[in-house]
Amino acid sequence: DWVMNVPHIYREYRIYPASYSPAAQFDWEFAHTDYDGALDGNDNRCGRGASLQDCIDQIDEAYDSNITGAGK
Repeated sequence: DWVMNVPHIYREYRIYPASYSPAAQFDWEFAHTDYDGALDGNDNRCGRGASLQDCIDQIDEAYDSNITGAGK
């Protein structure tokens, strides 16, 4: 079982409750463990989701399509 109040690691991504959520559709956030957030890095290995499962699905989609560099 997933504990809901701690960060989780899934496929090299950290998933955690959103620090700020203006709407329920963004209750969770995720970022690759190598993601540094630099504006000039052109790194989009992060996102937000309505639920923990939504984040997992987005991460799986990124791995399957390899459009975000997931798994590199």
